Amino acid sequence: MKTYRLEHDEQAALFAWTRWQHAKYPELRLMFAIPNGGHRNILVARKMKEEGVKAGVPDIFLPVARQGFHGLFLEMKTEANRPSRGGKGGLSDLQAHWIGELREQGYRAEVAYGRDEAVAILEDYLREPRPEYGTGGKMMREPKPDADGWIPHVPGDPMPCALDDIIVAMLRDGHICEQTPAYLFCFAKDEHSPNEEIIAWKPANP
Repeated sequence: MKTYRLEHDEQAALFAWTRWQHAKYPELRLMFAIPNGGHRNILVARKMKEEGVKAGVPDIFLPVARQGFHGLFLEMKTEANRPSRGGKGGLSDLQAHWIGELREQGYRAEVAYGRDEAVAILEDYLREPRPEYGTGGKMMREPKPDADGWIPHVPGDPMPCALDDIIVAMLRDGHICEQTPAYLFCFAKDEHSPNEEIIAWKPANP
């Protein structure tokens, strides 16, 4: 009869693997466990609940954006829990609920049956290069300039630089434009409107 490692052993083996992969995947330094499982006495369990620990949240989180996801959650299970091996899948109703909710919010959330499957999920997730970020640490959309080189600005997206070094202002198609040493910014405001929302920008010297 084949024996299987405990869930603790599988998770510990996974984190041991990550420590040998920091040169290849430096993002793995950010991966951490979420202490919401295991058996605790009632006083400790009550205290952790008061502090915000919630049942059903996946075991591991990698706060790294890839493949259009905000980050990766992993729920660790043992090989014995794998449905194809006669187990029930090992997921409680709360765990299944959390995985569904996290996916709805733009996270990748997976169940890993053992250390090897978790490694495969992590390597698949990190195979793409990291996205580029602008000011404030927000992910930038891929710039798509028009025929004149202007890039439409989507509200909420970061700007390529701060607007604290304006050196000249001008008009473009009735809109006010302001120039920094590196970029031109076009505003929605004109002589008939006080709106100062930025609608487009482009490099000053492409």
